[in-house]
Amino acid sequence: MSVNATVITCSKCSFLSSDGVTYGRFKYKTNDGLINLVPELAWCNVCQTLVPGEVIPNYCEVNKLKERLLQRNQDIEKEKSRLKEKQSIIEKLLLKPDSVMLQDLSITKDILQDSINEMENLKQYVDTNRKPRCLECGSHEILYLPSLSYEEVPIPIGMKHPGCGGEFLAAVSPIRFFIKYKERVYTTDGIECEVVITNNCPDDTVV
Repeated sequence: MSVNATVITCSKCSFLSSDGVTYGRFKYKTNDGLINLVPELAWCNVCQTLVPGEVIPNYCEVNKLKERLLQRNQDIEKEKSRLKEKQSIIEKLLLKPDSVMLQDLSITKDILQDSINEMENLKQYVDTNRKPRCLECGSHEILYLPSLSYEEVPIPIGMKHPGCGGEFLAAVSPIRFFIKYKERVYTTDGIECEVVITNNCPDDTVV
């Protein structure tokens, strides 16, 4: 399965990254087996780059996911309207609007809904009062990025590049990638304890 990514750049320097750092399978190791860990795109002050950030399943974080789901629903309606405007009268009568972007948005919507359900389930395994960690280095010094709009041209996301002062800009890459995914396993305290490279691209990794 191919995936696209939202590219993150800086208006002031040559910084370049993407939300692809959150792609893959992240798991907590529990007494009941492996359960899904929901990562969020974040800036780590220790790593000095964008990383997958751990999300603690408390009320605020669940609400943030719900806000992202609402944004995706709005993006879907916006894309449907754009497609309808491009169609002829006959096409409007015979065809449903469709595009690669619309398909990606729909996949993302489903994943966000699954993430909300998984966050609710995580509450029985993870201490909801502890601080979240960077899933790369294990530090607590992370800043979550705002919800990213699904645009094809770079637009400000409402966050400064730490240590630089430039604006973070986001745009959906027109390039789709085939990737070997890692299955990364963590303790319920957010410490990585195992990494497995998987050759098959999972169906649940487009965010």
